[in-house]
Amino acid sequence: MVSKYSGQQDIAITLKKRGVNRIFDFFDVSTIENPSKQISREVNCLPSRYSLDGVGTDWHGPFVVQAVKNGDGDIPECRHYTGGNHAYDNTGYLESSATGRTTSYAFYADGYPVTNQEGNCSRLEVRWSNRVQGCNTIREDGSGREILQENHVLTFDGKTWDSYVELIPLEKIRMLNWYGFQCNYTGEYYSKVRFVGGKNRGLLGNPSDSGNRECFRIEIVGPQDKIILELDPMLDLGKRELYGGETGAFAATYKKVYFNIIDESSDERLRIWDAGEMYVLRGKYIFEPM
Repeated sequence: MVSKYSGQQDIAITLKKRGVNRIFDFFDVSTIENPSKQISREVNCLPSRYSLDGVGTDWHGPFVVQAVKNGDGDIPECRHYTGGNHAYDNTGYLESSATGRTTSYAFYADGYPVTNQEGNCSRLEVRWSNRVQGCNTIREDGSGREILQENHVLTFDGKTWDSYVELIPLEKIRMLNWYGFQCNYTGEYYSKVRFVGGKNRGLLGNPSDSGNRECFRIEIVGPQDKIILELDPMLDLGKRELYGGETGAFAATYKKVYFNIIDESSDERLRIWDAGEMYVLRGKYIFEPM
């Protein structure tokens, strides 16, 4: 997807299935030199602002989730992340076996389905679904039992990517950890973080955190542009009722940022979900010049 970014540049954002799980997500963010008001059709990109080669981090977070009954995986007591870019050995490396998969995806331009074509639109919608194994149902050969379905709707209006995520258990599950929206910033373009709505409001380095539960926006800031992750704190899981801590968002030493959405310090009764129930999270990703 290519759109105007500034007076001198367009931005080109690639989404694809990646990693051993072949799960669909953001893949690459690049810019194109283009002083014209018309969007470039010659995608000669500059070096990536943000590139994922199949081993990088997730934008939509993986899970630590267990089957309540019949935990028949190879490591019944493990706390590995599954889904996203995490394979059986809890990494994203391709020689590991899968713990999730994308089962379907579709694209809509101004409401019309598109397949193998190019064109202009005012609104792009991407829909995809994933199936995720439990940390106590994974198997080294990739045949572990899938216990959770993720449905994604990602909508782009030329500036903002609105992300709406549905989580639907396929059987009775126990949620242990989920960050929802996240990204890393290991490239040369980004170096500092700001937590909007947090107690800690300065331009911070690593590690750092918001200092309170109320932070709803993370800004990753570079000399020329920034990445913004934003959470809807009024909708379902965004209220953080399944998070028991006091840090709404944080940046880790290895240059990843996260929202805290679900963790084991909250009431376990709220984290045991029955088959067919639905839980939702909404947020935004914005790539913006300074």
